[in-house]
Amino acid sequence: MRVRLILALAALAALAAVSGCGSAAESGGPDGGTSPAAAAAPVPAPAAASPTGTPDLLVFTATTIDRKPFAGVTLLGRPAVLWFWSAAGPECRAQGAETDKAAVLFADRATVVGVAAAGDPAALREFVASTGVGALPHLTDASGDLRRRFGVTEPGTYVFLDAGGAVVHRAVLPRGEGLVVRTGELVR
Repeated sequence: MRVRLILALAALAALAAVSGCGSAAESGGPDGGTSPAAAAAPVPAPAAASPTGTPDLLVFTATTIDRKPFAGVTLLGRPAVLWFWSAAGPECRAQGAETDKAAVLFADRATVVGVAAAGDPAALREFVASTGVGALPHLTDASGDLRRRFGVTEPGTYVFLDAGGAVVHRAVLPRGEGLVVRTGELVR
């Protein structure tokens, strides 16, 4: 049992070492397929609920890049898309336009939230401003806790949650291609 746990942790560490920001070569090509690293990360089974009935996955607090508090429980009740980005990645910058488009198109039916990797606060704010995604809340994840919580192994990954807070899909979408379609399927 202990050997299996160690092997599983070693495999996860190896996957985490493969990072980028979702270039077409890493992500399965221009068709927006799931990257090998994202495909290898299993989608968790529905999470156990806390005593309050909130799925454990959504029992977290974070801070936005503007230093405002954010509670994971606010994602409960309607579908959500979490966009894990890095200010240093050109591919993440390329995802901005489609991410904003999906957020605007589905504003009344889904929540779209950015999750920033570690970085200088000014650089994170510049990324948000220059990519046109300022209307979204953007959480800071300098510790990597949110990435681990949602099974994200590389920047540029989108995590799709159903209204109950369960992960239903995880993928790197180069330039955000297919994000509008997948979000539309999520809200049906």
